[in-house]
Amino acid sequence: VVCMSVPFPGNLYSAFKCAQYIKIHFSHIKIVMGGGFPNTELRSLSDKRVFEFFDYIILDDGEMPLLHLIEYFKNTREIEMLKRTFALINNKVRYINGTIQNDFKQIDLPTPDYSDLLLNQYISAVEIINPMHKLWSDSVWNKLTMAHGCYWGKCTFCDISLDYIKLYEPIAASLICDRIEEMITQTGETGFHFVDEAAPPALMREVALEILRRKVVVTWWTNIRFEKSFTQDLCLLLKASGCIAVSGGLEVASDRLLKLIDK
Repeated sequence: VVCMSVPFPGNLYSAFKCAQYIKIHFSHIKIVMGGGFPNTELRSLSDKRVFEFFDYIILDDGEMPLLHLIEYFKNTREIEMLKRTFALINNKVRYINGTIQNDFKQIDLPTPDYSDLLLNQYISAVEIINPMHKLWSDSVWNKLTMAHGCYWGKCTFCDISLDYIKLYEPIAASLICDRIEEMITQTGETGFHFVDEAAPPALMREVALEILRRKVVVTWWTNIRFEKSFTQDLCLLLKASGCIAVSGGLEVASDRLLKLIDK
């Protein structure tokens, strides 16, 4: 089984090309697509041509749907009992969500395992020389999440009705730092990108204090919502713990429109 996470429209073409290559050269392999793009853009999928490249498409949190798929491949689960999964059945696109099993809680998930990735063979792609934008694709960053979903959940431009935004579930700072230390041991890399929709300022503070308490030397950055909670003192604390940058969005520069969109 090969699983591809497609977060943005810009990743879609390369995902299809990778899937096409696998279909041609390794036709026995099952290919699964998940991630932000199908979560937002393929929820009403009806075009069966997509399944010339992908065998299954899953929506929202992927752990339980993937586990169900693997059980189906092992003949221990009926296809009707899959979770949030699109498949081509009898030449028709079907959405299957027959299971009653709930998704895993973030606290119950294991640390991401990068130990078998050939990190020294990955290329660094600098698309834009802006130092902030470079971080997205330049060098290796261990990926972690401080909290599932978004603590704000009000922005008008966002898909706030979807579970991966709507269901806010923070993780304890001690567990986040446990995962940081475990991933450093796995990969030998001390750079971390927290891929939150918007990292919660209060939790960022607790993580920074825990990093300093453990005397772990890391470099990290994350995505935030600009707000008054980011005081100068908090920013100095984050810097001391290894935070080198944050990214955030400014939708509009008009006070009148900001008020209308509750920003």
